[in-house]
Amino acid sequence: MSDRISVWVGLGNDDESYLKTRHNVGWHFVDYVADHMGVSFQSHKDAYIAKHPKVCLVKLKSFMNLSGSCLKRVMNYFGWQMESLLVAYDELDFPLGTTRLKFDGGAGGHNGITSIVDAYGRKDFWRLRLGIRGDFPEFEHKGHKMAFVTKYVLTPFKKKETMLVHQGFDTLVPNIELMVNNPQLAMNHINQKV
Repeated sequence: MSDRISVWVGLGNDDESYLKTRHNVGWHFVDYVADHMGVSFQSHKDAYIAKHPKVCLVKLKSFMNLSGSCLKRVMNYFGWQMESLLVAYDELDFPLGTTRLKFDGGAGGHNGITSIVDAYGRKDFWRLRLGIRGDFPEFEHKGHKMAFVTKYVLTPFKKKETMLVHQGFDTLVPNIELMVNNPQLAMNHINQKV
């Protein structure tokens, strides 16, 4: 486990029709952090990257289920190590505005995380799980209901929901430096706000 996480990747689909969807909340998060830090994204071959002296923010130029191979190319090109990686992504199991920082673990059915684990053959990296569940009936992650889940994550946030998502981001702002320099301590701070 790294003492420092300096490469923050927001997962999403690099396609105009997906940009405002729940599934792209990882992109929304790194955009939010970039605005807070006063940095702008520049287009590179496989990603949009915003560089700050403390952290590099990344939005991959790929579809969610191809995140792993794209991320690997970007990490190799810039010489970044897996140990410095934080991946921010949508978490349907959490209500809107909920944020949880964790290290390691399974993919929980998330195609982007599965793709990264498959590309690297390892799962020991930092994750920032961002809640996207709004008015949504009870469901199971199996069987015929997956089609409904897929449709739901590809819907845009309502105006009121966007406010809740941003409130969740706001709770992370005081912890940004701590997330970079001491993620273990940041995890304790962020996750205790239940």
